[in-house]
Amino acid sequence: KQWYQRRVRATDKAAVCLTVKAGSAHEPSHLPGLAHFLEHMLFMGCKKYPDENEYDSYLDKHGGSSNATTDMERTSYLFDISAEYLDGAIDRFAHQFIAPLLRKSSVKREVKSVDSEYMERLQSDSEKILAISQSLIQEKHPYHGFTHGNRGTLIVGPKRQNIDLLAELRKFYETYYSANIMCLCIASSHPLKSLEKMTKVFEQIPNRKIQEPTLVDLPIPVTRYNFVKYCPVKDKKKMLMSWFLPPQTQHFLSKPVEYVEFLVGHHVAYQ
Repeated sequence: KQWYQRRVRATDKAAVCLTVKAGSAHEPSHLPGLAHFLEHMLFMGCKKYPDENEYDSYLDKHGGSSNATTDMERTSYLFDISAEYLDGAIDRFAHQFIAPLLRKSSVKREVKSVDSEYMERLQSDSEKILAISQSLIQEKHPYHGFTHGNRGTLIVGPKRQNIDLLAELRKFYETYYSANIMCLCIASSHPLKSLEKMTKVFEQIPNRKIQEPTLVDLPIPVTRYNFVKYCPVKDKKKMLMSWFLPPQTQHFLSKPVEYVEFLVGHHVAYQ
Protein backbone atom coordinates (compact mmCIF):
# COMPACT_ATOMS: atom_id res chain seq x y z
CA LYS A 1 0.00 0.00 0.00
CA GLN A 2 1.37 3.41 -0.95
CA TRP A 3 -0.03 6.86 -0.18
CA TYR A 4 0.44 9.82 -2.52
CA GLN A 5 -0.64 13.06 -0.92
CA ARG A 6 -1.53 16.31 -2.63
CA ARG A 7 -2.98 19.35 -0.94
CA VAL A 8 -6.72 19.71 -1.53
CA ARG A 9 -8.38 23.07 -1.03
CA ALA A 10 -10.87 23.33 1.80
CA THR A 11 -14.27 22.20 0.57
CA ASP A 12 -17.48 20.86 2.02
CA LYS A 13 -17.44 17.95 -0.44
CA ALA A 14 -15.37 14.78 -0.60
CA ALA A 15 -15.04 12.32 -3.46
CA VAL A 16 -13.81 8.74 -3.84
CA CYS A 17 -12.96 6.58 -6.84
CA LEU A 18 -11.94 2.93 -6.86
CA THR A 19 -10.71 1.44 -10.14
CA VAL A 20 -10.40 -2.26 -10.87
CA LYS A 21 -7.82 -3.04 -13.54
CA ALA A 22 -10.18 -5.35 -15.43
CA GLY A 23 -13.03 -4.64 -17.81
CA SER A 24 -14.94 -5.74 -20.87
CA ALA A 25 -11.85 -7.13 -22.60
CA HIS A 26 -11.55 -9.78 -19.90
CA GLU A 27 -15.11 -11.13 -19.91
CA PRO A 28 -15.84 -14.53 -21.54
CA SER A 29 -16.66 -14.24 -25.24
CA HIS A 30 -19.92 -16.19 -24.80
CA LEU A 31 -21.28 -13.57 -22.35
CA PRO A 32 -20.91 -10.11 -23.92
CA GLY A 33 -21.59 -7.36 -21.39
CA LEU A 34 -20.80 -9.44 -18.28
CA ALA A 35 -18.28 -6.90 -16.92
CA HIS A 36 -20.81 -4.09 -17.32
CA PHE A 37 -23.50 -6.23 -15.72
CA LEU A 38 -21.27 -6.81 -12.69
CA GLU A 39 -20.87 -3.04 -12.40
CA HIS A 40 -24.67 -2.88 -11.99
CA MET A 41 -24.98 -5.86 -9.65
CA LEU A 42 -22.11 -5.11 -7.30
CA PHE A 43 -23.93 -2.39 -5.33
CA MET A 44 -27.17 -4.32 -4.81
CA GLY A 45 -26.38 -5.09 -1.19
CA CYS A 46 -23.50 -6.70 0.69
CA LYS A 47 -23.02 -8.89 3.76
CA LYS A 48 -22.72 -5.94 6.20
CA TYR A 49 -25.35 -3.78 4.47
CA PRO A 50 -27.82 -6.25 2.89
CA ASP A 51 -30.43 -3.61 1.99
CA GLU A 52 -30.13 -2.93 -1.76
CA ASN A 53 -30.76 0.79 -1.27
CA GLU A 54 -28.52 1.39 1.77
CA TYR A 55 -25.57 2.84 -0.15
CA ASP A 56 -27.58 5.10 -2.46
CA SER A 57 -29.91 6.18 0.35
CA TYR A 58 -26.96 7.22 2.51
CA LEU A 59 -25.49 9.28 -0.33
CA ASP A 60 -28.84 10.89 -1.15
CA LYS A 61 -29.46 11.76 2.49
CA HIS A 62 -26.12 13.55 2.78
CA GLY A 63 -25.93 15.47 -0.48
CA GLY A 64 -24.02 12.85 -2.45
CA SER A 65 -24.17 11.04 -5.75
CA SER A 66 -22.55 8.01 -7.37
CA ASN A 67 -21.58 6.69 -10.78
CA ALA A 68 -19.59 3.91 -12.41
CA THR A 69 -18.09 3.16 -15.79
CA THR A 70 -16.89 -0.02 -17.50
CA ASP A 71 -14.10 0.34 -20.07
CA MET A 72 -12.12 -2.25 -21.98
CA GLU A 73 -9.38 -2.63 -19.35
CA ARG A 74 -10.76 -0.73 -16.35
CA THR A 75 -13.93 -0.54 -14.27
CA SER A 76 -14.30 2.52 -12.05
CA TYR A 77 -16.71 3.23 -9.21
CA LEU A 78 -17.01 6.72 -7.75
CA PHE A 79 -19.06 8.86 -5.41
CA ASP A 80 -19.12 12.27 -3.78
CA ILE A 81 -20.71 13.33 -0.50
CA SER A 82 -20.70 16.09 2.11
CA ALA A 83 -17.27 15.79 3.71
CA GLU A 84 -18.56 15.31 7.27
CA TYR A 85 -20.27 12.06 6.22
CA LEU A 86 -17.33 10.62 4.29
CA ASP A 87 -16.47 7.98 6.90
CA GLY A 88 -19.92 6.34 6.74
CA ALA A 89 -19.95 6.48 2.93
CA ILE A 90 -16.51 4.87 2.68
CA ASP A 91 -17.59 1.99 4.92
CA ARG A 92 -20.70 1.32 2.82
CA PHE A 93 -18.71 1.69 -0.40
CA ALA A 94 -15.86 -0.60 0.63
CA HIS A 95 -18.09 -3.44 1.80
CA GLN A 96 -19.64 -3.75 -1.65
CA PHE A 97 -16.20 -4.95 -2.81
CA ILE A 98 -15.49 -7.01 0.32
CA ALA A 99 -18.59 -9.20 0.28
CA PRO A 100 -21.24 -8.35 -2.33
CA LEU A 101 -24.36 -10.51 -2.17
CA LEU A 102 -24.95 -10.73 -5.95
CA ARG A 103 -28.49 -11.94 -5.36
CA LYS A 104 -30.51 -13.94 -7.85
CA SER A 105 -33.49 -11.68 -7.06
CA SER A 106 -31.60 -8.68 -8.47
CA VAL A 107 -30.68 -10.26 -11.81
CA LYS A 108 -33.80 -9.58 -13.89
CA ARG A 109 -34.15 -6.00 -12.65
CA GLU A 110 -30.51 -5.13 -13.33
CA VAL A 111 -30.55 -6.81 -16.74
CA LYS A 112 -33.56 -4.63 -17.51
CA SER A 113 -31.54 -1.58 -16.43
CA VAL A 114 -28.63 -2.57 -18.68
CA ASP A 115 -31.03 -3.20 -21.55
CA SER A 116 -32.72 0.18 -21.06
CA GLU A 117 -29.33 1.91 -21.26
CA TYR A 118 -28.62 -0.01 -24.45
CA MET A 119 -31.92 1.01 -26.05
CA GLU A 120 -31.26 4.67 -25.19
CA ARG A 121 -27.82 4.48 -26.76
CA LEU A 122 -29.29 3.29 -30.05
CA GLN A 123 -30.24 6.93 -30.61
CA SER A 124 -26.67 8.16 -30.05
CA ASP A 125 -24.41 8.78 -33.04
CA SER A 126 -21.28 8.34 -30.93
CA GLU A 127 -22.51 4.92 -29.82
CA LYS A 128 -23.28 3.97 -33.42
CA ILE A 129 -19.75 4.94 -34.46
CA LEU A 130 -18.31 2.88 -31.60
CA ALA A 131 -20.39 -0.17 -32.56
CA ILE A 132 -19.37 0.13 -36.21
CA SER A 133 -15.68 0.43 -35.36
CA GLN A 134 -15.89 -2.61 -33.06
CA SER A 135 -17.68 -4.70 -35.69
CA LEU A 136 -14.94 -4.05 -38.25
CA ILE A 137 -12.12 -5.41 -36.08
CA GLN A 138 -10.90 -8.98 -36.50
CA GLU A 139 -13.18 -11.28 -34.51
CA LYS A 140 -10.56 -12.75 -32.16
CA HIS A 141 -9.54 -9.33 -30.84
CA PRO A 142 -11.29 -8.24 -27.57
CA TYR A 143 -12.19 -4.87 -29.10
CA HIS A 144 -14.45 -6.66 -31.59
CA GLY A 145 -16.94 -7.69 -28.91
CA PHE A 146 -20.28 -6.19 -27.92
CA THR A 147 -19.23 -4.75 -24.57
CA HIS A 148 -22.39 -3.06 -23.31
CA GLY A 149 -24.65 -6.08 -23.01
CA ASN A 150 -28.46 -6.28 -23.27
CA ARG A 151 -31.29 -8.69 -22.62
CA GLY A 152 -30.26 -10.79 -25.59
CA THR A 153 -26.70 -11.39 -24.38
CA LEU A 154 -27.49 -11.63 -20.66
CA ILE A 155 -30.82 -13.50 -20.55
CA VAL A 156 -31.80 -14.99 -23.92
CA GLY A 157 -28.33 -16.17 -24.98
CA PRO A 158 -27.35 -17.81 -21.66
CA LYS A 159 -30.75 -19.52 -21.40
CA ARG A 160 -30.38 -20.93 -24.92
CA GLN A 161 -26.86 -22.17 -24.12
CA ASN A 162 -27.88 -23.49 -20.68
CA ILE A 163 -25.45 -21.09 -18.95
CA ASP A 164 -25.95 -20.04 -15.33
CA LEU A 165 -25.54 -16.25 -15.61
CA LEU A 166 -25.25 -15.69 -11.86
CA ALA A 167 -22.59 -18.39 -11.49
CA GLU A 168 -20.59 -16.81 -14.33
CA LEU A 169 -20.99 -13.37 -12.73
CA ARG A 170 -19.64 -14.61 -9.40
CA LYS A 171 -16.80 -16.36 -11.19
CA PHE A 172 -15.84 -13.11 -12.94
CA TYR A 173 -15.96 -11.22 -9.62
CA GLU A 174 -13.86 -13.85 -7.84
CA THR A 175 -11.34 -13.92 -10.69
CA TYR A 176 -10.71 -10.22 -11.21
CA TYR A 177 -11.94 -8.23 -8.22
CA SER A 178 -8.72 -8.55 -6.26
CA ALA A 179 -7.16 -5.90 -4.01
CA ASN A 180 -3.78 -6.13 -5.72
CA ILE A 181 -5.19 -4.85 -9.03
CA MET A 182 -7.30 -2.08 -7.53
CA CYS A 183 -6.47 1.60 -7.16
CA LEU A 184 -8.15 3.95 -4.68
CA CYS A 185 -8.26 7.73 -4.96
CA ILE A 186 -9.79 10.11 -2.39
CA ALA A 187 -10.20 13.87 -2.72
CA SER A 188 -10.92 15.44 0.65
CA SER A 189 -9.75 18.20 2.92
CA HIS A 190 -9.58 15.73 5.84
CA PRO A 191 -6.11 15.30 7.39
CA LEU A 192 -4.15 12.40 5.95
CA LYS A 193 -4.16 10.58 9.30
CA SER A 194 -7.95 10.69 9.36
CA LEU A 195 -8.16 9.36 5.79
CA GLU A 196 -5.76 6.52 6.61
CA LYS A 197 -8.01 5.54 9.51
CA MET A 198 -11.16 5.71 7.36
CA THR A 199 -9.66 3.59 4.60
CA LYS A 200 -8.46 0.74 6.83
CA VAL A 201 -11.68 -1.01 5.83
CA PHE A 202 -10.39 -1.47 2.27
CA GLU A 203 -7.76 -3.86 3.62
CA GLN A 204 -10.59 -6.39 3.99
CA ILE A 205 -11.05 -6.63 0.21
CA PRO A 206 -9.83 -10.10 -0.81
CA ASN A 207 -6.34 -10.12 -2.23
CA ARG A 208 -6.30 -13.00 -4.69
CA LYS A 209 -2.75 -12.07 -5.75
CA ILE A 210 -3.60 -12.36 -9.41
CA GLN A 211 -1.40 -11.13 -12.21
CA GLU A 212 -2.64 -7.84 -13.63
CA PRO A 213 -4.47 -8.62 -16.89
CA THR A 214 -3.11 -6.73 -19.85
CA LEU A 215 -3.68 -6.33 -23.59
CA VAL A 216 -0.11 -5.16 -24.28
CA ASP A 217 0.86 -8.40 -26.04
CA LEU A 218 -2.13 -8.35 -28.39
CA PRO A 219 -1.64 -7.20 -31.98
CA ILE A 220 -2.96 -3.77 -32.95
CA PRO A 221 -6.55 -4.19 -34.22
CA VAL A 222 -6.95 -4.44 -37.99
CA THR A 223 -10.09 -3.17 -39.70
CA ARG A 224 -11.70 -4.92 -42.67
CA TYR A 225 -12.46 -1.62 -44.38
CA ASN A 226 -10.61 1.70 -44.53
CA PHE A 227 -13.59 3.86 -45.44
CA VAL A 228 -17.09 3.53 -44.01
CA LYS A 229 -20.26 5.60 -44.44
CA TYR A 230 -23.21 5.42 -42.09
CA CYS A 231 -26.59 7.12 -41.74
CA PRO A 232 -26.56 9.36 -38.61
CA VAL A 233 -29.42 9.78 -36.17
CA LYS A 234 -29.03 13.56 -36.15
CA ASP A 235 -29.25 15.64 -39.31
CA LYS A 236 -25.61 16.61 -39.56
CA LYS A 237 -22.50 15.66 -41.47
CA LYS A 238 -19.32 14.58 -39.77
CA MET A 239 -16.00 13.05 -40.74
CA LEU A 240 -14.08 10.93 -38.26
CA MET A 241 -10.50 9.76 -38.75
CA SER A 242 -9.08 7.23 -36.31
CA TRP A 243 -5.87 5.32 -35.74
CA PHE A 244 -5.26 2.26 -33.59
CA LEU A 245 -2.18 2.70 -31.41
CA PRO A 246 -0.29 0.41 -29.05
CA PRO A 247 -1.38 0.67 -25.37
CA GLN A 248 -0.48 4.08 -23.94
CA THR A 249 -1.06 3.46 -20.23
CA GLN A 250 2.64 3.54 -19.42
CA HIS A 251 2.81 7.08 -20.82
CA PHE A 252 0.07 8.46 -18.55
CA LEU A 253 2.36 11.17 -17.13
CA SER A 254 3.70 12.56 -20.43
CA LYS A 255 0.52 11.92 -22.52
CA PRO A 256 2.10 11.98 -26.01
CA VAL A 257 -1.18 11.14 -27.76
CA GLU A 258 -2.84 14.20 -26.23
CA TYR A 259 -0.06 16.39 -27.65
CA VAL A 260 -0.60 14.97 -31.15
CA GLU A 261 -4.38 15.30 -30.80
CA PHE A 262 -4.01 18.96 -29.83
CA LEU A 263 -1.67 19.75 -32.72
CA VAL A 264 -3.84 17.99 -35.29
CA GLY A 265 -7.25 19.05 -34.06
CA HIS A 266 -6.90 22.44 -32.42
CA HIS A 267 -8.04 25.41 -34.49
CA VAL A 268 -4.83 27.32 -33.75
CA ALA A 269 -2.96 24.82 -35.89
CA TYR A 270 -4.77 26.10 -38.97
CA GLN A 271 -4.21 29.82 -38.43
